[in-house]
Amino acid sequence: MVLGGRIKEYFRFERKEVTGILVSVILIAFILSFKEWGGEKFDIAVGLVNLAVAFLIVFLGFLVHVSAQKINALRLGYVAEFQYSMYGLIGGLILCFASNGYLFFLGTGEVRIRHMLRMRLGTFRYGLNYWEYAKISFVGPMANIFLAVFFKFFYATGSPILEKAVLINIFIAIFSMLPIPFNDGLNIFFGSKPFYVFGFGTILGISLSLIFMEGILLSIMLGLFIGVLIVFLFFVIFDKGLEINY
Repeated sequence: MVLGGRIKEYFRFERKEVTGILVSVILIAFILSFKEWGGEKFDIAVGLVNLAVAFLIVFLGFLVHVSAQKINALRLGYVAEFQYSMYGLIGGLILCFASNGYLFFLGTGEVRIRHMLRMRLGTFRYGLNYWEYAKISFVGPMANIFLAVFFKFFYATGSPILEKAVLINIFIAIFSMLPIPFNDGLNIFFGSKPFYVFGFGTILGISLSLIFMEGILLSIMLGLFIGVLIVFLFFVIFDKGLEINY
């Protein structure tokens, strides 16, 4: 009931967030549809249709991604705002043109949080801390994975649009987990390295399973197993002394 009241009072998208989301969605949709403007001959009509389809899928992916982060932030006593990555978007465009669409990079942006005085009053570590920042950031890419699973569930119809929806949400999830500046992945990495390794391993495992396997439940279970395995190997091989930064 408390969360419901917070959502009703604070859940909103500011104008600069809407602008950032639209800029990100348009450029990412263009990058992902770059090679779909006809076959051997350029066809503007086909290209515009594919761009429109990519735009709708990417927009839904961003909406779910950021909304999940905002709701989780309110649950923990923060307000989250989306910040787009202009450098990431420009870099993605340059790479796309330079490789003629064979290589791409998605600048998915990050969520930034601020604590609300009355919502955080009396809580442990009253101000901002990296661990909760990591938890808020992580639900974004996981929301895209759940959305990909949802589309995969209906993929039995053989629709190429549903197949594209699965792949695009997987791409958004994976690229948003990269630990680079102006990206959710960096916030998760600084919050907890073991949590980051487990999260990235799980997302990567589920993504590969969704692409190459048919069973949805098996894909999720395999993804979780891969995540646990990667964390184990990370502790054994790279760093045995890591602790979660609560």
